[in-house]
Amino acid sequence: METSEKGRSTRNTRAAAVVKETGNPFWQAARPRASAAAAALFREAGYEGAKIETIAAQAEVSIGTIYNYYQNKGDILGAIVSMEVNEVLNAGRGVVASPPANVGDALDTLLGIYIEHSLHYLSKEMWRQAMAISTQLPDSPFGQAYTALDRALTEQIRALIARLQAMAWCAPTSTGSARRTDLQQHEHDVHRVR
Repeated sequence: METSEKGRSTRNTRAAAVVKETGNPFWQAARPRASAAAAALFREAGYEGAKIETIAAQAEVSIGTIYNYYQNKGDILGAIVSMEVNEVLNAGRGVVASPPANVGDALDTLLGIYIEHSLHYLSKEMWRQAMAISTQLPDSPFGQAYTALDRALTEQIRALIARLQAMAWCAPTSTGSARRTDLQQHEHDVHRVR
């Protein structure tokens, strides 16, 4: 009997984990409200001034619900950063798949998406806060996620460059060249914008 109770408990724990990972319908509906409330509060009060209790109240969810999905305020900021970057990456995929007719326009279009959308949810101050957290805590889940998102943006720029090279719109760079090409400068500019 103990074994079946223990087995049932293990199954229930696994089931709860799956529901949490895939999301329950309540949280799927509440998540956009929580993200919007947090983004607005971060803009209005700053990272330090934003309180999880206020985020929960503005999202019309309980504080417990917020803590079921986020361990702390940094996790909420990380979720918004992730949402922002994933939207940018999705928009950039179209440019990589079908770039404008010349190199300059292709790069300007992709980087324009990055720059224009980067302040949709978060202010410059919040991006600085996100970078500071990722720098101070590089091995934390937030730091690792931020680094992975940054790499994804860099990889998308490289994919565009490779696509342009494959279309013979620009020449491949020599590996031993010490001179920074225009393409490399554009890639560097993305990191400097933030």
